[in-house]
Amino acid sequence: MESRFRRTGLMVALLSALAAAPAVAEPLGNLARISAAPGKDGSPGWDIRTDNGMLLRVDLLGEDMLRVQAGRNGTLSGAGDKAAPIVVPQPATKVAAQLEEDATEVRIRTAALVLHIQRQPLRLALDR
Repeated sequence: MESRFRRTGLMVALLSALAAAPAVAEPLGNLARISAAPGKDGSPGWDIRTDNGMLLRVDLLGEDMLRVQAGRNGTLSGAGDKAAPIVVPQPATKVAAQLEEDATEVRIRTAALVLHIQRQPLRLALDR
C-alpha cells in the first residue's frame, strides 16, 4: 500500500513539473530572404526562407487577417488529416499592403495590422 502511494506521489510530482514547464518551439533560424509570392487567387503573399532551410508563407486574407504557414526543408505540407480547416476559404479580396525593410526587421503593413518579422533570430510579432 505504501509503495502505491509513493508511486502516485511521484507521478503527481512529475506531471506537475511537466505542466509547469514552458512549451518551446523549434528555432527557425535567421532570415535569409523574403520574396513576393502572390496566392493562387491573386491575394498578396510572401515566402520567407531561413538560413537553416525553413520556409514560412505569409498570406494576407484581408486587411485585418493573415495566415502564416511554416515547413521544414523548404516545403509546406497540408494538414494531413480530415480535420475541419481553421481558416474557411473565402473569395480573394484586394488588400493594399506595403513591405518595409530596415536593418533589424521587415514589416508587412496594411491599414489594420503590421506584421513585424525580426531578422536575427527570425521572430514574428503582430500589431493591430
